[in-house]
Amino acid sequence: SDADVQFDLKDYRTKQDVLNAVDNVQYKPGGTTNVAGAFDAVRQRMFKNAKGDRDFARNYILLLTGNERSDDTNGAWAAAERAEDDGIGIYVVGVGINDRTELDETSSHPLNTFQYVVGDERELQDVPVKIEDAVKGCKF
Repeated sequence: SDADVQFDLKDYRTKQDVLNAVDNVQYKPGGTTNVAGAFDAVRQRMFKNAKGDRDFARNYILLLTGNERSDDTNGAWAAAERAEDDGIGIYVVGVGINDRTELDETSSHPLNTFQYVVGDERELQDVPVKIEDAVKGCKF
């Protein structure tokens, strides 16, 4: 399916406002997983000064997925490479994933910093702290 930008970075000024906006993002079940489209949408439509991007802040994408494959694996890999070429770090969180091939290719490296795989949704509660700690230590 097409990537859908729910809000721009400029729409909110505080961390809490952004967290509230993320909490209000509507999950759309069904369809396919268009990872390439999502990465390109973030890179081309969100990480722009006019949309609220800040030159002094590092940019990261967080992909949360329960699918082992997107609708275009090679496209996802290429989109991840374009994002990394633009200096964007990519965190990938897989839920219930057995085959990590696509996750390995779309996550930034090292994988032990940028990739997390949990068995089910209940285990997601530990991931934000791990990512926050990793972001603080990243150098792009």
